[in-house]
Amino acid sequence: MRKSLFLITVLALSFLLFSCSKDNSTSPEQTSDVKGNWEIYSSQSSGGSLVYEIDAKYSLNESNGNVSGTADITYVHRSGSFGMVTIQVADNIAGTYDGTNISVILADSFTGYTFTYEGSWVTKGEVFEGVFTATGEDTTAVYNQSRLVIGN
Repeated sequence: MRKSLFLITVLALSFLLFSCSKDNSTSPEQTSDVKGNWEIYSSQSSGGSLVYEIDAKYSLNESNGNVSGTADITYVHRSGSFGMVTIQVADNIAGTYDGTNISVILADSFTGYTFTYEGSWVTKGEVFEGVFTATGEDTTAVYNQSRLVIGN
């Protein structure tokens, strides 16, 4: 009986020693607040007789304050004398994020247009509000109070 009790005790202690290790501690993976798919829903800006519309979709990644990813932007410029001009670009973006504010830019060398978005959190992890600017050779459209919203 003593021998059986001794063996059970040795086995129990061995099990405890090998199952508890300093290397078993795992820390949760850090996830960025801005990682994911974002969209600026169609919004308009007017400047005199000109009307500008934009639809922008972003796929963002962020590491140590540096934002990267891609953007798919459709920009429509309407004018009474020129009709309608549509510019569609899909390219890489770059930017910064400081925990509160985000700034991203897409510079398209083919069309000559630059698209920027600068905003701050309205609802952290869900909605930024800021300014979207489309700048081309002969035009600049500024969209104040543009909301960048997390999507699918």
